[in-house]
Amino acid sequence: MLSEQRLIKLLIASLSCSFQNFALMLQAGLAYSFIMYMLVAYVSGFKFTDSKSLYYLGACLVCAMLLLLASWFQYNASFAGSYKESNILRVILADKVRKLPPSFVKANSQEIISALTKDCASLETIQTHFTAPFIGSVIFTAFMSLALLYTNFIMALAVLWVVPVSFGIIYFLVKYNLRSELLREILALSSRLILRLGLVTCALTGALLFSQGKLAANILLLFVITASRLYDPLEIALNNLSGVLAARPAVNYPRL
Repeated sequence: MLSEQRLIKLLIASLSCSFQNFALMLQAGLAYSFIMYMLVAYVSGFKFTDSKSLYYLGACLVCAMLLLLASWFQYNASFAGSYKESNILRVILADKVRKLPPSFVKANSQEIISALTKDCASLETIQTHFTAPFIGSVIFTAFMSLALLYTNFIMALAVLWVVPVSFGIIYFLVKYNLRSELLREILALSSRLILRLGLVTCALTGALLFSQGKLAANILLLFVITASRLYDPLEIALNNLSGVLAARPAVNYPRL
């Protein structure tokens, strides 16, 4: 139900959501850098100098500015364009209704207005809140997965195994079109809980490898900090899938 121009804007909005996720991950990278510096300083007997204080203060300000810029870009790309597209859709639908036989419209006016209003609102919500964040989280997760696999394959598997399992549960919800609202909510909650198990398996696997001398302490810390931030966009995407499922009937119209 999107125009060609809106499809391009949707891609831009998705990239903006991905950029926002990377900006948030940059803060985790800064935290990792600070913790490693403090550990090295403690072991080696170094002092925390004023220059380092200014360095990390400046880095925090840069991260804050990047996050502000990313959030502003994401808001404008996701919401402003979607509302314009929604207005276009409402005008097209109104024009279609205007061309219907007057007797039909008069007899079913209340039903038509109610259905169109509800479906337009559902489509608008999908465009503004669900689609772009979901695509952005997929782009972000794919890039981070490749980086983690390159760093340490075993630790990456300990972090990432929950992703296909969680989305597999949601796919089962979608494929079989479960009619029980309670069962759908239970499966959605289970997928989110399984997603968070990745942090546990990451810590346990890292501790085991570290005790065997197969993993350096800095790599263990890197994976734990990354995992603590990696699942947030995916959890948001899983939360939004229930809204997408509820709005599917509104999208199931022939192209106008």
